[in-house]
Amino acid sequence: MITVEAISEVAEDQMLKIEMPKSVTPGPHRVVVVIEESPFATVQPKASAPLRLAKLNLEAWPQDSTFCRAEIYGDTGR
Repeated sequence: MITVEAISEVAEDQMLKIEMPKSVTPGPHRVVVVIEESPFATVQPKASAPLRLAKLNLEAWPQDSTFCRAEIYGDTGR
């Protein structure tokens, strides 16, 4: 069984057109249509204020930094 969920427009002549996935073979099929009692209302997302991020004053790495393995992990190698 394949479940297809779609939002579709019902035309003035009460016709409904739904495009099926390619995996559905042509031919007769049993189809169940569930219609909600009220028309679907498009919900607009609320406009939210931009995030207020704190500024960080970061300085550059020291000029003599090499980040070699021995400096990072020490004598144990990890």
